[in-house]
Amino acid sequence: MPLIYIKNGLCVDSEKIAKINFLVDSETGKIIENQVDKTDYVINAENKLIFPGFVNTHTHIAMSVFRNYADDLLLHDWLQNKIWPLEKKLTYETVYHSSIASIVEMARCGTTMFNDMYGFCDAIAEATKKTGLRAIIGYGMIDSFEEEKREKELKQAEKYRKYIQDLNKTEDDLINFAYCPHAVYTCSPELIKEAKVLAKKNNSFFHMHASETRKEVFECKKKYGKTPIELLHDLGVLDNRTLLAHCCFITLKEIKLLQQNNASVAHCVISNMKLANGEVAPVHEMLVNNVNITLGTDGPASNNSLNIIETAKMASIVQKNYKWSANILLAKEVFDFLTINAYKAFGKKGGLIKNNYLADIIIVDYKKANTLPLNNPYSTAIYSMNPTNIETVIVNGKLIMNEHKFVNIDEHYELEKFNNIATKFLEQK
Repeated sequence: MPLIYIKNGLCVDSEKIAKINFLVDSETGKIIENQVDKTDYVINAENKLIFPGFVNTHTHIAMSVFRNYADDLLLHDWLQNKIWPLEKKLTYETVYHSSIASIVEMARCGTTMFNDMYGFCDAIAEATKKTGLRAIIGYGMIDSFEEEKREKELKQAEKYRKYIQDLNKTEDDLINFAYCPHAVYTCSPELIKEAKVLAKKNNSFFHMHASETRKEVFECKKKYGKTPIELLHDLGVLDNRTLLAHCCFITLKEIKLLQQNNASVAHCVISNMKLANGEVAPVHEMLVNNVNITLGTDGPASNNSLNIIETAKMASIVQKNYKWSANILLAKEVFDFLTINAYKAFGKKGGLIKNNYLADIIIVDYKKANTLPLNNPYSTAIYSMNPTNIETVIVNGKLIMNEHKFVNIDEHYELEKFNNIATKFLEQK
């Protein structure tokens, strides 16, 4: 069905709340306004809200296999003693099926694009292609400050970049690659710098954890005499194709560095609180200083959920409480984090329901007990909605989920398969 006509719905994006009938073209992946010469499929969205698709800008989707496995621990204990030892036993099959399960969860929450950092990028890419979502898939590199490991990691990153490049040959690739040094405490400055050189050379993205914990910041200052953000700035890796996850412990000076270099931030409020990082990221200050803010769930092992709607609500109310001010981080502003800001972070013309923009769209049933009455659609999206309201998901002009049913996969089969694989895998621990 190359042309889908969507009519009678209330379109809500960063620029408007208005009734607009429009076409989505699965061949170009774009929205077409004011043209109804021919349609192949009609969606009557009366009594529905139409939003741009939501974007999860920081996650590790294959980690759904670790969900509910190692909770109630601080970050470094959680990573070093629980997650990293078991990750050494991961296989392509486990990562593939874990990724399918995570994509199902994300799509049911209205996610049309996600930004991932992990290993087994080929398995994650194949799962993404099968389900039809849009993604930035990055290889998480760790060299432990060893030159031999650094060369090995950079070669592996190039291998995955070429794999993903070959996976999609169209002009508007659904899946792009990112170079992802893990963090300043696991990666040498040389690796970080060389990864950014490769990212620029190959027109790829750069994605990294930064200033997530007090321990990370203190150790970085002790080792380099600089904070992580200052170090990354001096290494020349901050620009408009760089996204930094977390940024919990940053100063106004660092916020200005992010803004001056047009770098984006993925705010991951729930995982930060669950791992007891001990500080609320200064999102209000970033917003006031025009930093491009987006939202991430983090992985389904540290958050236990890939529900980006839940993350959006928490992002707003935590700042209000922390600042003793109910009129900051308004619903409309957080809605922008989920949509237009996120597409901007990856240089994509999306996040608006507008002619020639990417046809990444979700259709929401607001005639439910949890969302009535419809007084403010932005509040509906951020404070009231839950995954049961998400009825239809369209990515690149193609139906991914139609009236709650997945189009490309058998959801029951895939989840049953994942559960069996995950159960057997965790018996190894």
